[in-house]
Amino acid sequence: MFSNNRRAVLSCAIIVAALLGLTLSPALAGQSVTVGDFVQELARNRGHQSVDAVSAINALTANGIRIPRDIRLESALTENDVVALSRAVGISVTTRNPDRVFDADRSKRFFEIFSSELIVETRNYSTEDSDGDAPPFDPFTKAKGKGKGKGGVTETNPD
Repeated sequence: MFSNNRRAVLSCAIIVAALLGLTLSPALAGQSVTVGDFVQELARNRGHQSVDAVSAINALTANGIRIPRDIRLESALTENDVVALSRAVGISVTTRNPDRVFDADRSKRFFEIFSSELIVETRNYSTEDSDGDAPPFDPFTKAKGKGKGKGGVTETNPD
């Protein structure tokens, strides 16, 4: 009876450990990061839920981001890959060691540092008096600061 309980506990422990191992992301597990992993995290930080790297690239490209064509999703992530992908989303970074592997800890720090720059602002403009994708027209801010001698908007000078 004792050996059956021990086997049951051991089996449960193995199952729990396996499930935990499946749910840990590479950044948390301390594993190496592939270019595909980085692209997925990049898409996730831009508000896209992608199941794989290809769908992450498709989501990013659909939003006007030009992903470099020469990246290999299955290869280990290097500083050169990070520079190329960062530039694609408008973040200017450089490297002195382009072939150096960009590990999970550095990838995690990258997204912690640049997360505010990666977030895409959602537009919540009113459709009234608007051409759709721009903020509504505000006549009181029209031509402010344009040219000399133009005063501000007053009650006697409405426009």
